[in-house]
Formats: sequence, C-alpha cells, structure tokens
Amino acid sequence: MQEPFANWYSTNLDPELRKQFLQSICDCHVIAAYDGYRHTYAHAGAAENYIASSVNDSLVEAAEQLYPVVGTREETQIRSQLRTEYSRIFAKGTRHVKEPSAGLVWLEYDHLSIDSPPQVVGHTPHLNPRTKGNTHCQDLILENLDSAGGEGVFLETPESLTALTRDANGGVATTQLD
Repeated sequence: MQEPFANWYSTNLDPELRKQFLQSICDCHVIAAYDGYRHTYAHAGAAENYIASSVNDSLVEAAEQLYPVVGTREETQIRSQLRTEYSRIFAKGTRHVKEPSAGLVWLEYDHLSIDSPPQVVGHTPHLNPRTKGNTHCQDLILENLDSAGGEGVFLETPESLTALTRDANGGVATTQLD
C-alpha cells in the first residue's frame, strides 16, 4: 500500500538528500518552532500552548530515529510510527491532512481559534496577513504569485508585531497587527 502523499517533494528526494536534511535537523539547523518576543513561530501552529524548545527536542528525536532507516523498507513504517509518537508535530487529519487534529506542521490556520496562544504561522495561503485573536498568518507568497506585489514579512519587537507588505506599485505598506 502506498503511503499518502508519497509523491510529495520530501518523500521523492534521493535517500542521501533526505539524510542530509535529517542531519540538519539533528544539528538544530532546522527547527519546528521558535520564540519571539511575545509570539511563538511555527509552520502551521497549534490551538494549545506548546514550548518551542520541547517541540524542537522532539523533532531531533524523531530525525535521529528516522535517519538510520532512510532508503530501506522500514522507512515508511517508521515514518508512520513517528507521526503517532510525535503527533504534536507531525499528526495529520483523518479526512483531510490540515484538519483540527493536525500537528504543528499540518494544521490549517482556519482551525485556530480566537483563544489560540500568541503565534505567527504560515502554511495557509492568503492574499494579505490575517489575524485571529493573538494568532497571525503570514503565508502570502502562493496567493500572490501572479500579481505585482504581495510579498510580506512580519517584524516583531518587544512592543509590537508589524506586517510589511509590498503593494503593486512597489511601495511598502505597514500594518500594525497588535
């Protein structure tokens, strides 16, 4: 039986490239989350509080377990076990990968509530920055590919979170998010 998403980029990489990526995780060059001044940053985010350092430790543990089996028959089985063991990070929804039960890598922004912890996430494309309670989505690239402008970055200081977005004329718009 073929694993879901087997044709995705990450599962089609040459085994040596996958091992290089896993080594980057083990060396802490790739992380799952990090703390800003007042917000935690993660790819997709979470509806409940989490500690970035603990999540990153779990990511390293998972990479260390997967590394020795990359390119072997065991790889698919171990990946599946790791999704269960480290569901906080890797869980996928049952009917759709991004549904409310998904982890930090997969959760869709729309499933985060107004009461979710302060965080900045991506993974759910939008034309403009989005804010829901203390959660902010900065995934602007995909929805703006065919238009002039649209790129954006968030800047967090101890006092504020600001979105800087490029408009169609090349100027930069500044939006105070909190």
